[in-house]
Amino acid sequence: MLVKKVVQSFLDEIINELSRGSRLEFRDFGVFETKDRAARTAQNPKTLQRVQVPPKRTVKFKVGRLMKAKLQSISKTA
Repeated sequence: MLVKKVVQSFLDEIINELSRGSRLEFRDFGVFETKDRAARTAQNPKTLQRVQVPPKRTVKFKVGRLMKAKLQSISKTA
């Protein structure tokens, strides 16, 4: 139960920092940062009707060097 509270608290802090526009880097694991997406026109694939998608802010994650290397070694052995 304690581990769950600690992990949830950590994740809550990540969310708080990202909402402030901060960039979070965890060495060898990866980087979380926010990205603003512009408004655009999209198309509903069923109806083919064009719809306006408003601008939004989203989170981008870039995999770190160590994680990338570990993932590559797993895929080579599988």
